[in-house]
Amino acid sequence: MNELDVKTAVATAVTYLKDLYSDEQLKNLRLEEVWLSDDEKYWYITIGYDSPTSVRDPLAILRPPEREYKVLKVRVEDGRVVEMKIRQP
Repeated sequence: MNELDVKTAVATAVTYLKDLYSDEQLKNLRLEEVWLSDDEKYWYITIGYDSPTSVRDPLAILRPPEREYKVLKVRVEDGRVVEMKIRQP
């Protein structure tokens, strides 16, 4: 089996996040960080997006939206997302 390259791993992570939060509008999705584990078995992909709470806030135009960050662990062997954590800004 072909090992997962970084572009495919990022696309997998973004798709997973969008599917998981399909009932919310994830605005301004952005790739923040990518790194490969030392043993080269996992991609760690950090995705940032505007907090859904701040997007709905009518005063949000007066200040920058709050950002939320998720770190997704994607297995190189098969492209499966095996973990997701909240990363503090």
